[in-house]
Amino acid sequence: MGLIVVVGICSCSNEDDLSADQEREGLYLSLENNFDAHPERNLNNIQTGDSVLYDLKLNDAHSSRGAKYVFSLNSKNTDHHERLNYDYKAYFLSKESYTSALENDSNKLNLDSLNLLKGDSVILSSLGKYVLIIVPKIPGSFQHNYSFKKEVGNKTFAVTKENNFNAVRITAWWIDNVLRKGSSGVIGIGSHASKHENDFYIKVEGGERKDDKYLRNDYNAINDCSINYCDTEYSLLDDFVENEPICFYKSGVTKVHAPNVDVKYIKRLKIVKASVEKALLGDTIFIEYWNIPLTQH
Repeated sequence: MGLIVVVGICSCSNEDDLSADQEREGLYLSLENNFDAHPERNLNNIQTGDSVLYDLKLNDAHSSRGAKYVFSLNSKNTDHHERLNYDYKAYFLSKESYTSALENDSNKLNLDSLNLLKGDSVILSSLGKYVLIIVPKIPGSFQHNYSFKKEVGNKTFAVTKENNFNAVRITAWWIDNVLRKGSSGVIGIGSHASKHENDFYIKVEGGERKDDKYLRNDYNAINDCSINYCDTEYSLLDDFVENEPICFYKSGVTKVHAPNVDVKYIKRLKIVKASVEKALLGDTIFIEYWNIPLTQH
């Protein structure tokens, strides 16, 4: 059996704060978020389907002839959403290829043209700068642990890096709420015409596994939210409950048919998140999600 040397790096490590083992073996793995293409995004407001981009630096201060280098996502089935192509999709490419793809697509990245990872490991043809793109497929609290390995003879050296983030799934819709049917059960006319209103709903899913606690109201937490629709601020008509549809707006009542809905997106959903203790101290987190599509149900 070959010798394996593993050095861990926590997700908040400073690049200059390298362990003695890491310095000795010379392996270096850096992982940094890059939201330049989507300045409205941050680690607090990731949604399913979003492209979460990371700049990777993979280097070896003591490169050896014949060494094999491997970057791995370490996919596995856990409660932490680590299973590739089930919990998330991933794309891996060199920084040069990423820059070229942007230039060829007018600064709008077409993921279909990139290298979708089907397996969780990549054998590197060279070291240096790479780009990793994670696309969460389901909501939840993601806790990943990536590795950069060097294989020389019967020895394997490795450094690891944690990557933690939360993703939610947001759906919004309206329904034609028939308040009164018209005469003979049809639309009717005049005083016998049917009456309608549009009821608008939103649902925020944060995941169903035991560690998916990002927006749960238990664990001594308080969540509240407001919605900007058509440049008007609305509060929820009921208390915020994760994974449950909540009405936030009812239109005026009209006869014969419901009012037309011309604006089919929510400009902003703002969630205020805090523990009871922190709320008393004014220490809260404001999470904002933008441009949420509205569909008719």
